[in-house]
Amino acid sequence: MTDIDISTWKFPSDVVLADRDFSKPAPFDILLGAEIFFEILITERYVCKCLPVLQNTKLGYILSENYTIRMLRITRGSVIPFLYRQISFIT
Repeated sequence: MTDIDISTWKFPSDVVLADRDFSKPAPFDILLGAEIFFEILITERYVCKCLPVLQNTKLGYILSENYTIRMLRITRGSVIPFLYRQISFIT
């Protein structure tokens, strides 16, 4: 496993990450179940073109991919929702 290159990422100044070393491979400290995960979420969120989504929690900000639900037409008149990964290139 290799480190994630975050040298060009510019986090907002008020963001305190839950794991400051998230870009370096390491064992998990804890795995939360869904019932706990949703209880630690806080409403503040940053969505930027150049970064993953930054979601505030009681533990600090966490990062996640940016997915969008799109509708895919599979046959005449039929559509199904699917997740579309939005890829941003950092310049």
